[in-house]
Amino acid sequence: MKKLILPILAILLFATSALAAPQTVTETHTYVLGDNDSKNDARAMCFLEAKRKMLEKAGTLVMSHTQAESGVLTKDEINSYTAALIKVEASGEKWRFNESGSMVVVMTVQAVLDYDDIKKRLNDIQKDSKTKQKILEQQKRLVALEKMILELQQRSSPYSLKNSRNQKNPRLPITKQAIYELAESAKIGNAEAQQTLGRKYYYGEGALKNYREARYWYTRAAEQGDEESMYALFRINYFGEGQEQDIVNAYKWLSLAEKYGHKNTVDSTKKLEKEMSPGEIMRAIHLAGYWSNEHPQK
Repeated sequence: MKKLILPILAILLFATSALAAPQTVTETHTYVLGDNDSKNDARAMCFLEAKRKMLEKAGTLVMSHTQAESGVLTKDEINSYTAALIKVEASGEKWRFNESGSMVVVMTVQAVLDYDDIKKRLNDIQKDSKTKQKILEQQKRLVALEKMILELQQRSSPYSLKNSRNQKNPRLPITKQAIYELAESAKIGNAEAQQTLGRKYYYGEGALKNYREARYWYTRAAEQGDEESMYALFRINYFGEGQEQDIVNAYKWLSLAEKYGHKNTVDSTKKLEKEMSPGEIMRAIHLAGYWSNEHPQK
């Protein structure tokens, strides 16, 4: 009997470990270069498309492996959470010419799916409604950013991110590679990239004008002490761009912009104070003080 039990136990243990083992998943995409595409542009666009295909595949695999544990989650929710929980990396690229003589790049991306870890983290997310909502909103914004990048496939002209904050004409065109780098930097918390991305949504550069997105990215940059973003938030609140006019919050952001070093606040402050009651000014000062305590200067 022991001779029979031991092999069976060994088989069961092997099967369990095999099911729990992380799985490396790959996906490829082929991108045909246009007349205005540089190799960097093509590489960035190809990666985004390969990543999109990878996330679709990963979402399907995760759903099949976690169906019993995550039955209350929808397919879209699982796809969004999976995109937030896994890391997609480029694992190879090949360049060649197709039959029409156009250069193409074939990029392979990969991701490691640790189903046990993903199950645990999905369960944790289900228990925390705030985290759940935050991830869904974050993924929605990332999808919008990547869509904006892909929409620029037919637009291309020289531009430097390093000079973006000093440009006198905010509507200068930019390359797809610059937009890709900008979006990636903004996503990981680069304040300058967040401020620049906010301005692009504000003026409609490379994407449809969207004051709500502009306000979001300006706020993220302001939280890191960016005075230009604070001044931009003053304008958005004062002129009621994408929202109702809010002179109290306008004054709050204007005073913060001055505190953090913006040079063009004096005239605007005088003008705004003439339009406000003493009570409104005091409330704005209180809000600015509270904000400063929540976001101390580093």
